[in-house]
Amino acid sequence: MSINRLFIAVFALLFIPTTVWGASIVRTGEMVTITPEQVVEDDFYGMGNTVVVSGEVTSDLLAAGADMTVNGKVGADITVVTARLDIHGPLVMMFVLWLVRWWWPVK
Repeated sequence: MSINRLFIAVFALLFIPTTVWGASIVRTGEMVTITPEQVVEDDFYGMGNTVVVSGEVTSDLLAAGADMTVNGKVGADITVVTARLDIHGPLVMMFVLWLVRWWWPVK
């Protein structure tokens, strides 16, 4: 099993089944986005090579990817596993960041 597949499996087993409730949104793929017009009324979980959050997340943002960009408002905690992170939006509460430079090589 490759390192990437192992990481995704561990991430999914530890976080998603125990914390996804109600109107939470889960998205995976090569590029995961929330457009500026979109509002996620609960938690947002995203896994992909590139994750871009330009809309509003009213609760927690939990994401994993090589490149992360947060342009929109996040109403609660931000927890990310990433090699590169750009934040341009307002942060309301606690911010947790795990930089994993050895996981995804940044070119």
